[in-house]
Amino acid sequence: MNKATFTGNLGADAIIKDAAGKKVLEFNIGVAIGSKEQPQTLWVKCSRWSEKTAIVDYLKKGTKVLVYGDIGLQTYTNKEGKEVSSLVLRVDNIELLGSKAEGQPPTQEEPKKWNTPTPTAKAAIEVEDDSTLPF
Repeated sequence: MNKATFTGNLGADAIIKDAAGKKVLEFNIGVAIGSKEQPQTLWVKCSRWSEKTAIVDYLKKGTKVLVYGDIGLQTYTNKEGKEVSSLVLRVDNIELLGSKAEGQPPTQEEPKKWNTPTPTAKAAIEVEDDSTLPF
């Protein structure tokens, strides 16, 4: 079985392409790897073959996603004439986890004032007969 799961941020807005009469949703995610001292980013090219492409409206640059699917390598010749391989994920499932901006600290704003209502009248409980109380 060849399945992989990645969590990362989109490097650019997702696009829809037509290939052989079918729609393909394509996007790249940057996955943080390495250590805090030497952080690195692994770029994973993702493609989702489906007629249902409405999710493209939510797949914007910086959006954090979790993707799951079959993993493979794509080999091609780059502009310099060098043969290069890239990681490709044929996506089965996409989960939106939020945007990159949500992970940022909130902007400085005026402190919120918490208004607690003051009681206008105290509730009075009157018991006519103590014998009805269970204790």
